Amino acid sequence: MDELNTKMNDEIRVRGQIIALSLKLEDILTKIIYSTFKPICENEEVLNLYLEEFILPIAFGKKISLFKQVLKTEKYQTKIKLYLESNSSITKNRNISTAKELTNFLDLNLSETLKTRNLIAHGLNVNDLVAEEVDLDNGNIIFANKLKSEILNKNSLKDFSENTLLISFIILMINRF
Repeated sequence: MDELNTKMNDEIRVRGQIIALSLKLEDILTKIIYSTFKPICENEEVLNLYLEEFILPIAFGKKISLFKQVLKTEKYQTKIKLYLESNSSITKNRNISTAKELTNFLDLNLSETLKTRNLIAHGLNVNDLVAEEVDLDNGNIIFANKLKSEILNKNSLKDFSENTLLISFIILMINRF
């Protein structure tokens, strides 16, 4: 029973951390998409209707796709250039010096975040199904969804968390300009 509780707690911890960080990122994207496409109308009732009917129902994957398109607009390319000119240590440490490099960096990391989040949100823990075929280290969890699988553990969870927090911070910083 203790082993089952430990396995369940490990799965909950992994799923919880990934979902929580993804929700924070989604909230940032929602606010940017809302403000980017906000109607000119200042009527609060209309703005609330716009938010409830057009912005909030958009799925996480669609928000990421839409944000990637927003990043390519002249307005956001200018914001990215201003951010890069601020000499952020984040971009310097990653040898990112052009708007195209930063856009590609965000595209790649947003896609990876979405892939992992969807695997966790919709996938199953298949450790018991593959226990005989795969030698699992303690703490490893194999999640599978639609014939795709991935082994997650403390290291991959740490990497996911750091990357998601990093791109969230960069997006917030770019949006300030």
